[in-house]
Amino acid sequence: MSDIWCRGPCGLHERPTIPTGWWTTAFTVLGWYWVLVGAVLWARSVSTFGVDNLNLLYVYHPEESRIVDSSIYSVLRHPIYASAIRVWVGLALLNGNGNSVIFSVFVPLGLAGWIRLVEEKELIERFGQSYIDYRKRIPAFWPKLRDSGRFFKFLFTGS
Repeated sequence: MSDIWCRGPCGLHERPTIPTGWWTTAFTVLGWYWVLVGAVLWARSVSTFGVDNLNLLYVYHPEESRIVDSSIYSVLRHPIYASAIRVWVGLALLNGNGNSVIFSVFVPLGLAGWIRLVEEKELIERFGQSYIDYRKRIPAFWPKLRDSGRFFKFLFTGS
């Protein structure tokens, strides 16, 4: 009984842990898989695109900006956000807390909303039809099935 109760600031409350079973091992394996893939995707994306561009250099020097559609950007439009989603989902699965797993569904939705309403709106204003075409061709967070090989090649080789 003590493993499902914890003392919080308001007294005793039940923590919604996921019951153990065969899925516990599956959650652990999947959790580590997503954390590892997310971390490698982040590191490879940073090394490909550069820290300066990730720090919104294009905001300060818009005349130097361009649509990057090579390397990982030919598979995913937003690989840094995609890596954050993967790490978040992986950590939620490793945590084994029902709230974490449920909340991990909302992280991609929140990022998608932010990207659509703020970032991509500005990119469409800056690049026009060429960005709209790029957005139609390339998914934001999850590679198309036919691009899975290129995605994993990028993870393993960085190219």
